[in-house]
Amino acid sequence: MNAQKPAFSALITALLLSTSAHGLSLGGGNDPDRICNVADANTAAERCKAGDLLVFQPPTFGNEQYPVLISGAFCDFSMQVVQTVGGVACVFSTARKRDWKAFGIGGN
Repeated sequence: MNAQKPAFSALITALLLSTSAHGLSLGGGNDPDRICNVADANTAAERCKAGDLLVFQPPTFGNEQYPVLISGAFCDFSMQVVQTVGGVACVFSTARKRDWKAFGIGGN
């Protein structure tokens, strides 16, 4: 699993460089340098703020559906999304928050 970290770090760097090279902000009036690094959907729902750079790295590798669920629930699709079978990096959005409970997210 440690071999995946450098590759995923490179993807995050590419996302940051891509947004700044195009004059894009990570949005929402939030700090564009704030990285919300999480390992599960409920933590993302609790800790991340709109406009943060969401970095999702699950604790185990192999469930290819989990990164898709994370990006579908939380990513701002008007900005670049970096997704692999091992994680997701994107700009966090609450645009689909009303649908989170249906996917078992934020069960409070």
